[in-house]
Amino acid sequence: MTIPPDKTWSHSPDGIRDEGVVYRLPQSEVLPFLVGSTSFDEDSTSPANDEFRRVIYGEQYPQLHGAVEPLGSRPEWSAEDLQRHVSDFVEHYAAEHLESRLLRVGYTPVLRDHVYTDGDLTLPNAIVLGLPMRYDETNAAPEPRAGEEVTRNYMELGGLTLALGVRLREHGFSAEVHHPRGDDAMNCEALFVPHAIAAGLGELGRHGSMISREFGPRIRLSMVTTNAPIPEPSERPTGVAEFCSWCTKCLEACPVDAIPAQRETRRGSYRFIVDTTACLPYFAETDGCGICIAVCPYNKPTPEDSGRFADNVIDLDWVKQANEIRRSRGFEAMERFVADRKAARRGAPPAAAP
Repeated sequence: MTIPPDKTWSHSPDGIRDEGVVYRLPQSEVLPFLVGSTSFDEDSTSPANDEFRRVIYGEQYPQLHGAVEPLGSRPEWSAEDLQRHVSDFVEHYAAEHLESRLLRVGYTPVLRDHVYTDGDLTLPNAIVLGLPMRYDETNAAPEPRAGEEVTRNYMELGGLTLALGVRLREHGFSAEVHHPRGDDAMNCEALFVPHAIAAGLGELGRHGSMISREFGPRIRLSMVTTNAPIPEPSERPTGVAEFCSWCTKCLEACPVDAIPAQRETRRGSYRFIVDTTACLPYFAETDGCGICIAVCPYNKPTPEDSGRFADNVIDLDWVKQANEIRRSRGFEAMERFVADRKAARRGAPPAAAP
């Protein structure tokens, strides 16, 4: 992001940004600079969006700043007990409120490197929730109904997240809810995607969204932090990093060239970094955009379709080879291997090693 000369967007006392930590970008400063507005919600293009936002702002946000302390006596639960109770609760909530749509639930210790410097987050563990957006609506991007689906998902997932926080407190644990759309200022205390990846829900795609096995990139995230015991995060190979090094569909489809051709290192992490100065104004103009999600090859109509595609990627010989290179020699060596393979398929000479 290109920062105006008079803005550091740093909460450190001396106003100097440290690339080793995560700074919140205050909405009051970022939005006027990027989109000439103080709110994403001015001039809404959709009556449905207005209703979803009314629920989020009028009913859900006021619940975010209440007590986090337990309401009942704490049971002697193991991490497995907690996981079973959370799974049962999420399943019943989805059946009653979400048309039994499949959700993902993951667990990870809070990642202090991905908590905002001015965040007040003290509970040690995170339960990460992922709710898929509907396929047909998402694929309509950038039409208004795609933006409606984004906001609907925020509302639906926000309701679940609040309900889970209350349930944990009723069972004797402290719990703080982190809404998928943030809070009143559209902020939150931590970054969801790194926590979801650490919890085993997926891997980062070129387009900056997490790609999950069941839903591809059509998944929105939220989080509840708690002192309840949690199971160990699950890990399994995904093939996403290798496939995204090969695939450029989202890069080619982005109307504002916000998606990068190469990874770069930021805060010690080598990854694709979306140009938010290009993405955010178009996102606001279209009330949600989502073109990159719609064109992603991992975006399939059903969890079964997505799972088969993901498994087929992992089973590709060149993906297995690229994955081994990444593990033994690092990301950049893997990228050179993938680039050379693409060049060979085009009949071009391989790229020279640095």
